[in-house]
Amino acid sequence: MLKKSYYTKEDIKRQLSSLGIPEGAFVIVHTALRCVGDVEGGAEGLFDLIREHICSKGGVLCIPTHTWDKAADGVVSLDLTKEECCLGAFSKIALSKGGVRTENPTHSVVIFGDFERVEALAKLERAVNFPTAANGVYAELAKGGYVLLLGVDQSKNTFLHAADEILGVHNRWEDGHYSVGIKYPSGDVVMREWRMFDERRGDISHLFPKLETAFRYHGCINYGFVGDAPTQFCSAEGMLDTLRLIYERAEGYDPLSDDFPIPPKLFCV
Repeated sequence: MLKKSYYTKEDIKRQLSSLGIPEGAFVIVHTALRCVGDVEGGAEGLFDLIREHICSKGGVLCIPTHTWDKAADGVVSLDLTKEECCLGAFSKIALSKGGVRTENPTHSVVIFGDFERVEALAKLERAVNFPTAANGVYAELAKGGYVLLLGVDQSKNTFLHAADEILGVHNRWEDGHYSVGIKYPSGDVVMREWRMFDERRGDISHLFPKLETAFRYHGCINYGFVGDAPTQFCSAEGMLDTLRLIYERAEGYDPLSDDFPIPPKLFCV
């Protein structure tokens, strides 16, 4: 694709349509705005276009608004009286747009769309004790939802942490618990028992791009562009099924334990 100096709203609408986002879709978006280029309406205009494209068709849009940078034992890591997160400008724009922010102390998202669907998703996060729990919002994507990687690669695909939870890959988190807090608009603070990812061998998400070949082989990804940004529109259910196949064939070998490519025998038919 030849890069353009400027993208109109109609340009972006055509690009979003070409990704094949179905009506009623539940989509979480991870974004690097710097890759998109100059868009009519700027970053807020881009957000509005994406929200309109998904929500006007009965879909639900999620934007990550994480606060894991504040996580420490005995500390309030999510302050719902403020529009703060440790992610980029797109997430900060989403916080100002009137969505529902989930009560996840470290990995909250803000959700837009049909009121009943949004409330049902937000309710899931009120009982979890892990950032991407198997009964939380990220795991819910496995029930026909999608991940839109806009200008970023699979290393930003937080759903893959939830997939490990669903599949029972239990060597991914620390043994101990923290007590982390949420401050509510009322001023009340609630502390929650919390487990965090085990990063003694580094952030495992930097190895997630190894999985892209397997996901592509199984037809889990539609490729395209939004502005200048290379974009992947990924089926969460398809990625989970692919990972299940890989782990079943691996027979105890962890394909994310090293930097080597994943052997084709683990995912090819």
